Amino acid sequence: GTIVVTQRKNSKDQMAMVITNDMEHNIPTEWMHCTKKISSFKKVNQFEKTVKEFFKDEPSEDVLILQCRYMPDSKDQLEQIIHILQLEHHIFYNEPTNSKKQKLIILLIHTNKTSPFPLIFRQKWNIFYVDYLLSTDTISLKKDLKEPVRKVVDRQFKQVENNLNIFFFE
Repeated sequence: GTIVVTQRKNSKDQMAMVITNDMEHNIPTEWMHCTKKISSFKKVNQFEKTVKEFFKDEPSEDVLILQCRYMPDSKDQLEQIIHILQLEHHIFYNEPTNSKKQKLIILLIHTNKTSPFPLIFRQKWNIFYVDYLLSTDTISLKKDLKEPVRKVVDRQFKQVENNLNIFFFE
């Protein structure tokens, strides 16, 4: 969505950290092709290899979304992930030929109310909190008050139906 477009312009200076209480399977369909779950990596060197390949000079995806669930007992693992990402980002953009390239890393951290993510201020990271990852049509008073109630409710119902289809069938 808009976070990706905006952050891509600043990808040389910052990576994006998105913190959400939303469920892990609620990934917008347009993000699916460039999203990897950190839990899918069995070893640190597999993770490092994926990040290095992303930053290679070959034409590839311009966005890599790394998804993880934050738990207080996995804090050290998250620190290691952040360190690897910062190092590879620095190495890539320290090369003058890469200064105009837009390779965006998004670290998507899922939290819950029982294990909230500690707010850590960091250089090289733009931190966002997103309540729900899937966009929903909000009710617009200006537009919706001019339409019949049935039409507004039908539109909202369609959005819910689309989200359920994503949940159950993808």
